[in-house]
Amino acid sequence: DQDHREDRAAELQPYLDFFPTSLAFRYRLDALGVEAGREVIRETAKAPQSAGEWIQADVPAVIVNDLSTVSVLGEDGVETLQPGPVLEPVQLQIVCRGLWDKVVRAQRRPITVDDVNSHGHSEVNRALGDFYNEEVARAVEDTDVSERALREWIGTELISPSGVRTQCLYEPAMFGEDNCVIGRLVDAHVLRLEKRAGRDWIELPHDRLVGPVRESNFAWANQHLKEFQKRAQQWHTASGEYTRLLLLNEKELAQANAYTQAHPRHVNEKEREFLKASEQEVSRVRDQGRNRRRIWMISGGFVLALGVLGIAW
Repeated sequence: DQDHREDRAAELQPYLDFFPTSLAFRYRLDALGVEAGREVIRETAKAPQSAGEWIQADVPAVIVNDLSTVSVLGEDGVETLQPGPVLEPVQLQIVCRGLWDKVVRAQRRPITVDDVNSHGHSEVNRALGDFYNEEVARAVEDTDVSERALREWIGTELISPSGVRTQCLYEPAMFGEDNCVIGRLVDAHVLRLEKRAGRDWIELPHDRLVGPVRESNFAWANQHLKEFQKRAQQWHTASGEYTRLLLLNEKELAQANAYTQAHPRHVNEKEREFLKASEQEVSRVRDQGRNRRRIWMISGGFVLALGVLGIAW
């Protein structure tokens, strides 16, 4: 079964006669309270026809507390992560399914707290990160929208530089004719569409997705971007003398320009600004070297002339 957004239900009206129940029973997929989330895990994990359970007693609380985490601004102006009152049911389903497949099905043993968090590894982060990766890749299939453009849009428009979940006004032409990518991510519960004052706003459905999204985007960029593109990102956020040190040398610039000519759609405007700044720096260094050689030649000629005059004297 596939869930559908409430605001799209009217589109199914002409087809109700084709469904056995005519869609008489409809349920909203609202956020779960923490106690309801724990109960869902406990009841689902009970072994059928057995007195045992496939999950240790402390695990539901650990998973739910983790998935309910929200960002809270303290009186000192610092954002901290704290357990909140609700969690997203789709995220709960994804995490629990991953643990069930990994532990119960594969190893035939109950899920323990160490399976959720152990040695600095968070199974919640891994599951949510994998979910995000799969849905973003699926959203851009058969479109002209690049995965990079979609990831960067989510990372900059829906998450603040300090890591706080933010909202963005939904514009129909946001990705041109391929704006279906947004609808696909909303249907997959990676994004949420909220209507306020007659306008549609887009956001991540819960604070808990912010960390995995940022980690996933960073890993993707590190794997797929060229070295000059990574340097360009640093250059745009750097300050002082460090900005000049990040610029490309002549050999690096030639390689970057060759890639840009071969793959113009893969290079964004900020990277082109970086290449232009690098060209200016390469020209400055080249002129500086030329002037230095000219000075040496003049100095050498002057010393030679003095030597000749000395001999003549």
